[in-house]
Amino acid sequence: MKKNLLFVLMLFTAAFSLNAQTSGGPDTYGYMWYDSNDPNGPAYNWIDVTTLPGVNQVKDLADDNVVGPFPMGFDFHYYWYDVSSYRIGSNGYITFSNGNLAVPFPPIPQATNLNTYIAAFACDLNFDGSGNLGECYSWISPTLDTLIVSYVDVPFWEPGINFQGENSFQIILSAVDSSITFQYEEQIGTYNGTFANFLSIGIENNSGNIGLQHSYDIYPPVGYAVKFVYPQTVTYQAYDASTEWVGTPGSGGEFLLKGAPYEMKVSVNNTGNQVLNPFNLFSEIKSGFTQVNSATGTTDTLQVGASQLITYPNNLWTPATAGTFSFINTTQLSNDVVASNNKDTSELVVIDTVVNQIQWLSFDNGVPANAAGLSWNGGGPGEGVGMEFPLPYYPCRINEMRAFVVANATPEGMALKLYDDDGFMGAPYTLLDSVWIDPFSVQVGTWTTVPLTVPLVIDSGSVFMMWEMGGGGIGIGQNVVRPISERAYEVLGGAWSIYRDRGNEDFMLNISISTPTQSVNELSNSSIFGNLYPNPSSNFASIEYNAINRIADLQVNIYSIDGKLVSNQQYSAGLSGTGSIKIITQNLSNGAYTCELIADGKKSAYKLMIAH
Repeated sequence: MKKNLLFVLMLFTAAFSLNAQTSGGPDTYGYMWYDSNDPNGPAYNWIDVTTLPGVNQVKDLADDNVVGPFPMGFDFHYYWYDVSSYRIGSNGYITFSNGNLAVPFPPIPQATNLNTYIAAFACDLNFDGSGNLGECYSWISPTLDTLIVSYVDVPFWEPGINFQGENSFQIILSAVDSSITFQYEEQIGTYNGTFANFLSIGIENNSGNIGLQHSYDIYPPVGYAVKFVYPQTVTYQAYDASTEWVGTPGSGGEFLLKGAPYEMKVSVNNTGNQVLNPFNLFSEIKSGFTQVNSATGTTDTLQVGASQLITYPNNLWTPATAGTFSFINTTQLSNDVVASNNKDTSELVVIDTVVNQIQWLSFDNGVPANAAGLSWNGGGPGEGVGMEFPLPYYPCRINEMRAFVVANATPEGMALKLYDDDGFMGAPYTLLDSVWIDPFSVQVGTWTTVPLTVPLVIDSGSVFMMWEMGGGGIGIGQNVVRPISERAYEVLGGAWSIYRDRGNEDFMLNISISTPTQSVNELSNSSIFGNLYPNPSSNFASIEYNAINRIADLQVNIYSIDGKLVSNQQYSAGLSGTGSIKIITQNLSNGAYTCELIADGKKSAYKLMIAH
């Protein structure tokens, strides 16, 4: 009781302090904030965007995730750069980069967390759970100069019961004067997860070295507005060259083949507010602390906000051994004001397909960081983590999945799932396979390996593997040995989002691959069968063949994603020469299937989509 009384007194004191202060700043760049109690501040005037023409209800927000990017339809001047797209975080903020914020929420500014974001109510909020009334809407004015993002009746995440309370607030960006306004209509209940680092309100720039905190661990009043005002005169000079990415956009890890030349490429950016004269950069590939390849380059003159792709065609790296390597780039601008964004690293994993035909793709070194692992409160369907696997060659056959579980006291079962990258902007979408492992088959402290229901042949892009918890108490292994792949995801309420600590951890999830012609289950002459079309199919699909030797017996099996045989068709008259086989699909429901061909006892498989 004394603790509760003390907490109430702390909240009352904090609220009194917030009401007493009606303005703040400037930050290093010159931003000021004024609230609705200040003569220079905004009047509180809640804008109900839910009824406005063109409003967009934001879907797929869950617990601790980010959705987007969404186009603004106009350029918004933020600090010394312009932004034209944004992402929405379930925890009460929007961001102009690809990242995530979760409890504990950092004070502003802080360079080590997510940067370039606007936090109206950065707290542990939750859109997930049956009966949750939380909604989010975005609206762009017909004049293309105003963006409003409204959070409506969004509850706090609550241990044990999933959610409680209600919060309604909105973020308003105006291109007319480059201002940012927060408005608070409703605030019911309090966050019970922790009494510290639970609520951050403010704005932060793209490197995290400049920002303006409105308040920290203080609930804003209801019927309250605060406006962040762009400086009328900017005196701050930011000479800042950053490494935008290394190897691939986003600096995501890659799988390479031993003996295959690799072209080093990086993207650098002028993230300051001054034109940059040509500057040098240094790139290197290292095995541990040993440098195995290096290159130097010089940029052109870079205008404010401009990027430049640098390639080193004369410095191709041909890996001679399998293993894990770091690809590092560093900008070398002499008067750079932000050192934290000069360097970036990507993970390169080299595999040897000659020595070992079946390969495990892994961004971890097999050693978990702790005994508890990672798990989500409650667990269950749609709750877990994932890893993206860009494939090293095509066509690529995926054979098995495995997960390293470090704790399972209850015990709980788990599902290992494989997704295609056919979602928006290469996100996971179509479920390709799902294998359930019962609680007593889950191995603890080592790998649990399962074959795919039917091996899949992938001819482009990436695949995503998900570890789904059967319930609370089961923990997946986390690997923190650098380099880190930047390919980790968290999955909450069925929604995939960038893992909140993906820059420091890889989840211990792997897939095994082989080339289709190397598998004993493939046709000895892989050129017999050609394209499967149309794909997606409706009432029927066709597969081309070119059989030099007569095929005496052909069987076509179609499997659902859970491994059930849903169609069996026989072709016993024999096939020779060229032609096509018609497969009846009119009785299949919409979704993803595996089409297996067994020709004289030897197997081949295709991914088949049905869309009536």
